[in-house]
Amino acid sequence: MILKKKTKHKQRTNTYTTRAIPVYKNQLLHLTRRTSERRFFLTPNKETRQICEYCLATAAQKHKILVHAYIFMSNHYHLLVTDTQGRYPAFLADLNRNIAKCMNVKLGRKENFWNSSDPGTVRIPEHMETIVKTFEYIYLNPASAFLVSHLEAYPGAKSRPGDLKGKTKMIRRPAGYFSKEGRMPAKVKLSLKIPAFCQKEKGKGEFVKDLQKKVRQEENRLIAKVGAARFMGRRKLKAVPPFSSPRGETESSDLNPKVSGKSRKVLISEKSRYKNFRDQYEDKYKLWKRGDREVVFPAGTYGMVHFHGARVASSP
Repeated sequence: MILKKKTKHKQRTNTYTTRAIPVYKNQLLHLTRRTSERRFFLTPNKETRQICEYCLATAAQKHKILVHAYIFMSNHYHLLVTDTQGRYPAFLADLNRNIAKCMNVKLGRKENFWNSSDPGTVRIPEHMETIVKTFEYIYLNPASAFLVSHLEAYPGAKSRPGDLKGKTKMIRRPAGYFSKEGRMPAKVKLSLKIPAFCQKEKGKGEFVKDLQKKVRQEENRLIAKVGAARFMGRRKLKAVPPFSSPRGETESSDLNPKVSGKSRKVLISEKSRYKNFRDQYEDKYKLWKRGDREVVFPAGTYGMVHFHGARVASSP
């Protein structure tokens, strides 16, 4: 069940065109981004995998983002992270910029690497079933797309359920993309951790064991349903031309989900929370536009604080 942002209803005012999204500390977030025209710029191979994981690790380290799960598909990625400092927009900016620069050099192109829409940002509430389903969705992406039947066989940048036991991966800086005298480290660590809520409710061992079992069951269920021959396989997948794109029309939707959940009660609560934030933000923004620089924006305000120095209320 997903709570979706409605775009057809008239907004309260026309003081700004993009409705603000609250950014809170210690949010669990499902982040996604798609390549321009859905082209397979991230077709998996060793070099692309290293670029994606290096850029993810450096951006996460810089902005104190806890990474729980990730998968870089041929034309999009999925991340499950905890934003400990309320800085995920800056994290995404660094991650997407560095990947785009490296991959454009690798592919010999100069145009926009990512599509023009905003990155997908979905808040995951502290609800066990919702969190587990989000993990499953990320891990099952290669199988659901009929690329490979099991996550282990996917040759791109990915994490596995077992990585949540505390595995740390050391990633070298990709040769030829960053200056040796620059700020980017020669090596960087990428550690995967289970969300704090899951650690508290189940414990690391039990949570990981249950997650591994559910992913295997879903992969086997899909194989039984469509047959092993339905999957592309590693060799064909790695040979896909990077400038090609999926057949059929480009996906388009006016829906922009902001929170995901399996509990209606949780979704209603989150919807009320977002509405209260937007209403308060809009009222404060009108005062700011009139010249009141002492106005205090609601907790969770990001852009007005970091780019314009506005005041903001303390987080509850």
